[in-house]
This record gives sequence, structure tokens and C-alpha cells, in this order.
Amino acid sequence: MLWRLDLVEKVKAKLLNKTNDVRVGKKPWLLFLLSLVIVAFAQPSKIFFLCPIASICGYGIFWHVMRSFSKKRAFLLSFSWFFLVQMSWQSWLCSTKYQGIAMVLVYIFICAFFAVQFSLVSLILWKKQLSWKNILLAPAVWTLMEMSRVFILTGYLWGPVGLSLSALPLSLQWASIGGVYFLSFWVMLCNALFCTAVETKKHLMHLLTLCFIPYLFGFCHETIQKKRDCEKDFSALLIQTGLLPEEKYSLSDFPRQFIRPLDQWKMIFHSIQKEVKENIDLIVLPEAALPYSSFLTFYSLEDLKNLWRTCFEEELYFPSLLCKPFAEYEYGRWVVSNAYINQALSIKFHCGVICGLDHHEEGLNYNSAFLFANEKVPNRYDKQILVPLGEYIPFSFLNPIAAQFGILSFFSEGKSSKPFIEKFPIGVSICLEEIYPELMRESRRNGASLFVNISNDGWFPNSTLPKQHFDHGILRAVENGVFLFRAGNTGVTGVVDPFGRIVKTFKENKQDGEKTKGSLFIKVPFHHHNTLYTFWGDNLIFGISFLICLLFLRRTFA
Repeated sequence: MLWRLDLVEKVKAKLLNKTNDVRVGKKPWLLFLLSLVIVAFAQPSKIFFLCPIASICGYGIFWHVMRSFSKKRAFLLSFSWFFLVQMSWQSWLCSTKYQGIAMVLVYIFICAFFAVQFSLVSLILWKKQLSWKNILLAPAVWTLMEMSRVFILTGYLWGPVGLSLSALPLSLQWASIGGVYFLSFWVMLCNALFCTAVETKKHLMHLLTLCFIPYLFGFCHETIQKKRDCEKDFSALLIQTGLLPEEKYSLSDFPRQFIRPLDQWKMIFHSIQKEVKENIDLIVLPEAALPYSSFLTFYSLEDLKNLWRTCFEEELYFPSLLCKPFAEYEYGRWVVSNAYINQALSIKFHCGVICGLDHHEEGLNYNSAFLFANEKVPNRYDKQILVPLGEYIPFSFLNPIAAQFGILSFFSEGKSSKPFIEKFPIGVSICLEEIYPELMRESRRNGASLFVNISNDGWFPNSTLPKQHFDHGILRAVENGVFLFRAGNTGVTGVVDPFGRIVKTFKENKQDGEKTKGSLFIKVPFHHHNTLYTFWGDNLIFGISFLICLLFLRRTFA
């Protein structure tokens, strides 16, 4: 009789999918939806006050629900939940105005890939009895998965879990120890502890301590570092051209919207003349600020002189620049390049000018940033991280697909992160390079004492991309303890201090600030400080995570 009763109980358990002893009440789906809303919108670019909630319990609530299902259903539920989360986080990929409907397929694939990663980690916490082994293993595996994305998906690093811990200035300072992946590890660890504390009524003090530590560190860190003496004031003018791709380039799909390059310069001149009222240290123009390559002699010098006289009320006279590579004499007239105009601006305002321009050299094309400083030979930085399909083709069989979107030429990768030397050593990054922590750290270790990022997020209009891009830039400033100056073609143009606090953004109080044309003048008491992240980079959290996984494997197979 006893064996029959056991059999009946087993059948009941199977039918009810109660493979664990966990209880979530009669309405688990309410908790499912609650956790989904918290995490899906817990991004600094979305609903910032949900971020600290998500970093403590957003994922933990879901894991609590997930553990009441069978292993198979728990995996599917985890996949569905995180897929919906990623649809919110990666929603900017749905902007198909320029990329076409194929971008939606990329969007779905990326969301699904990240959902599979999360589902595998969730299974670590699915087991009947949660121990410290599971609590530590889950964040370790997740962190290694996030770090691995630099080698897969062409290095797609958008949307790490740790962003939720960066929404508040105090907790953001935690990144100065181990970077954004250290934040991701901490978020997942707190959530795993929350799940355990809810079910076992244990580890509550451990949870509260872990949640409190980043804020305590942030307060102490800022208090100590702000006592440092500031160096000289640093002033910069950041130009936001506000041009959509069809206005900057002559695109066949958008006829009659192209603005002549000289007229584009006219708008830039007016922006400079309007804001420059005193001595200035640096003028920054965005990525690919003008069409045509850096030293292509395209503009009539006479037309440029007329424009210069109209905008600046003085004559354009820089005879030392009338030579190659800045200018050429052909068909009885002088023609000049974008480089000539930038160099002329540098001489006029006695400051450095950083401008993003395409560059052709020895049969190769580069997406470059130039530093023009008075009459010196301009320095050049070539973009090292290229956008797949847009700037390079990862596989040759994709060439016909790219050709359908009018992409016929591609860029070559840059090779070094050597800073520009002006009033201070400047570490320059171009567009998405800003989301690569180790690349920015390399620039800092090479001597950069401030970061300048030039971007062009106009290819994804009316999306959250510009703000998400800006959030990653804020992290890079904190990780390395430096100011960040950003000039975006369509935003976000602004300045961030070494503690991740936004000093000022262009048109910050206007809804159309992303596409507004103009400039932002900023003067700050310049300072920077060393951080532990600059010293050891991602090696710290990689070593911790790898060691935890190694100890788990040793115990499993011992």
C-alpha cells in the first residue's frame, strides 16, 4: 500500500509541475509581470528610479517565480521573460528608416541570443536547495557571458545588466573599482541573495550589506577625491551640427534634401561665432562632421573667403596653408579642403580643433578624428572598432547584401590609442568605441587626462540610442576618473565630470534637443584622478568570476 501512495503523490507532483518545494502563492503571474516591468524599464535612459529596485530585487522576484516550475518550463519562462526585457532595452534597433526591415531581424536575433544566455544562468538558481555555491556561481557565469560578447556578435556590448547600478551618482562610483562588468556581477549577486532570502528567511543581513556597500563607497570616494586641487580651467566649444544623413550626404533615397558642404560650414561658423566670447581651449566637431575626405580639395577659396567675411567680419588670409595637403592650385584658381578650414579655425581662435572626417591614404579608407593646432601638422586618430555592415564587412559573402543598401566602400581599422597632445593629453574615441571599456582604459593608460567622444547617432533617429550611448560614456568617465566631452551630430552633446555627474548638455530643456543645430560652450575647473579600474581593468572581475567557476567544477567532479 505504501508504494501505491508514493506513486500517487509522484503523479500529482508531476501533473502540478511542483518539482521544487518553493511556493509563490496563488498568483505567480502577477509577480512575473511585476519583475518584467521593473527590469524592462530599469535603465538610466528610461525610468531611472526603477534602477536601484532592479539592482536589488528585479531579477530576484522573477527567479522566485521561476523556481516553482519544472526545469524545462523554467528555461522557457526565463527565455520569454528576458527576451521581453531585451526588446525594451534594444528597442533602438527597430529604427528602420535607413537600415531597412532587415534590422528587425537583427533585433530579434540579438534579443533571443541574450535570452538564451539568461536562461542558462537561471537554471543555476532553479535547484531545490539554494546554497552559497549557486548564489555565487550565477553572477560569475553571467559576468563571463557578458564579457564574452566582445568576441561574438561582432562585439555587441550594449545593455549590460550593471547599467541599473549606474543610474544614481553614488552607486555609479562602484564602477571605478572594477568597471561595468563588476557592476553586473554585483547586481546579479544581490538578486540571487534576494531570491534566497525570500524563500529561506536567511541571508537578509548579507543582502542589506551588499546593497549598502556601493553607496557607502560612492560617498567616501567622492568626498576624498573632491579634496584634490584642481588644475587650470578648461574651456571647450562642442558643435552639434544637427544634420540628418540625407542632409549631410547626397542619398538617392532622399532627393532634394542634401545641403551643400559650404552651406554646412556656414551653419558651423554661425554656431562658433555666436558662442565664442572669450579665449577657448578646444573646439570639437562630431564624427564625419562634413562630407568628403579630409584633404580632398573641393571648396573654391574665393567662395570660402566670402563666407568667412560674412560670418567672422574679417578677411580669410592664411598664406602658409596654401600648399598641399591643405590646398591646390588648379585651372587658374585655388581650391581647399576640409582640413584647410579646420586649420584656419584653429589659427583664428588660437585653440585646438578636433573634427571627425573620412581619410584616404595609400588606397585605404579610415573613419578618423583630427586635431588641428595652429599651424602644426594635424594629428590623426583612426577608428579601431568599426560598425559591421555599415563600416566593414565581417564576411565577404555579405557584400551583395550591403550593396543593396548602397554601401560600396568600407573602412580599415585603426591600430593605436595614442592621445592627442594639446593643453592636456586628450583620449579620443569615435562613436561606439565609447562602449568598449578596455579600449577607453588603454587610452587613459597611454596618458590621456580627459576623454573626447565624437559621435553620429543620426542613423537611428527617434530612438533611445543617443541617450543609451551617453549612459555608456558616463561609465567610461567614472571608470577612469576623467572628464568626458562629447560632440554628437544629433546628440547627446554634453560634458560629464570624473564622477559621472552631467555638467551640462546641449538643449537639455528642449524635447527636440537631439536634432537641434548649434553649439555648447562649457568652462570647467579641470581635474582628474587615478582609479583602480584604470590599474587592473576587467582583469579583476574576470579573475573572480573565473575562479568561482573553477571551484564549482572542482567540487562537482571531485
